[in-house]
Parts: sequence; C-alpha cells; structure tokens
Amino acid sequence: MVKAGSRIRWTTAFRLFLAGWRRKTNQWDGLRLPPSFEVFPEARRVLTKFGGLRFGGSNEYICLEASAGEEVVDQIRKCEAKIGRRLYPVGFREHQDREYFLVDEDGTAYLIAGGALYIVASSFERALDHIVWGWKAPLVKSVEIAE
Repeated sequence: MVKAGSRIRWTTAFRLFLAGWRRKTNQWDGLRLPPSFEVFPEARRVLTKFGGLRFGGSNEYICLEASAGEEVVDQIRKCEAKIGRRLYPVGFREHQDREYFLVDEDGTAYLIAGGALYIVASSFERALDHIVWGWKAPLVKSVEIAE
C-alpha cells in the first residue's frame, strides 16, 4: 500500500537511478530472501521495486538486500513482540555499525540501530531520503530491544 504523498524527491530518484533503479523495474526474481521470515505483500512490493540496490562509499554503504536480516533475526523477533506487528528486513546501512531497515505490513519503515527500533517514516518511499542520503531521521518513536 503506497500512502498519499509518497512521491520520491527528484534528487533521491536520481541517486537511485545512478545505482541502477528504474521506476518500472522488477527486482524480485534476483533477490536472496531470508528463510527465517515469511514475505508479506508490502515487503514484496518494496523489494520488487528497490531490492538489490547498493550505493554509497565505505563511510556510508547502503545495501537493499533482505537476506541481511538473517544477521539480526533475534532482534527482529523481539521488536515484533514489543510492537505487535510483523516486520520484514529490506536492507542495511553501514557506517560504524550496521543499522537495519525494516517494513511492517502497513508499509511503515523502521530502523534497528543501537539496541533500539525506530520508526523512520509512514512509508518506505518517505523513508528513502533518510536511507539514500544517510540523513538522520527525526526518529519519532523508539522501542528498546536490549539483549
């Protein structure tokens, strides 16, 4: 479900374009999916549209690859239990530590970073500015997921 106002800013679309993204592309068949998670429609939509993209340098590397979620299955399961929603990994950002991007069944975009789960935006498209440019989102809500 794409929410109203979820248009992608042209500068963000251009950076995605340079990374290989095209508006009508379908990345689904070439993706490696994590076996620990069941795909739901919104996760499939996001990965079909943006899956497999990689960009950034060694200081801020972004990879939209769902299989990276296998590294944090336990943390994701804890998050699901705390917020009462299913989550699906859609990629990560690596700066000093890895931060994982997730979506829920309604399309809300989340970030696991520093032992907490943050809501980044109401849709993945709205979260793209933060993901693509490495901006720190005005993180509206967090849930501690300490071990």
